[in-house]
Amino acid sequence: MSHTSETILKVNHAGEYGAIQIYRAQIAVARLMGWPCAVELQHMQAHEREHFAIFDALAKARTSRTCHAPWLWAAGGYALGFVTALFGEKGIWSCTIAVERNVFTHLEDQLDWTAQHDRELHAAVQAIIEDEAAHRDEATAHRGAPRVIDGVLEALVGRTTKFAIWLSHRL
Repeated sequence: MSHTSETILKVNHAGEYGAIQIYRAQIAVARLMGWPCAVELQHMQAHEREHFAIFDALAKARTSRTCHAPWLWAAGGYALGFVTALFGEKGIWSCTIAVERNVFTHLEDQLDWTAQHDRELHAAVQAIIEDEAAHRDEATAHRGAPRVIDGVLEALVGRTTKFAIWLSHRL
């Protein structure tokens, strides 16, 4: 994908908003079920809120346009979080693995361009990419050995994440 600072901000802003909603739904289900993962999910959601705030502040300071359809990321993120939580704690962790794997790759792709064209945005992406990798690794450790359904969930969530990234470039 071609990069511009405004596009990177728009896409990352939408993605972080969607991630907050994924965790929101998963935390609700985990609390309802009494699963201990709710505490770790809240910690991860707090990181996503920080990431959103970083991209939101950069977009506002630059008067950059953010995604035109935040309701879509809210509804889609919440639905994705809710559905994957129906598959239990392993389903939640499989969702996190798939999302963060794709987000990590997406952000890594932005690093070369931002290093050459936008040092401030580069610093933001660089700081955030470390959290996303940590979330992926923590989820992998928490999930443990995957079930067959976890592989299916990872594939579906991975495709959904890639589609959301593609769509956010266009909205």
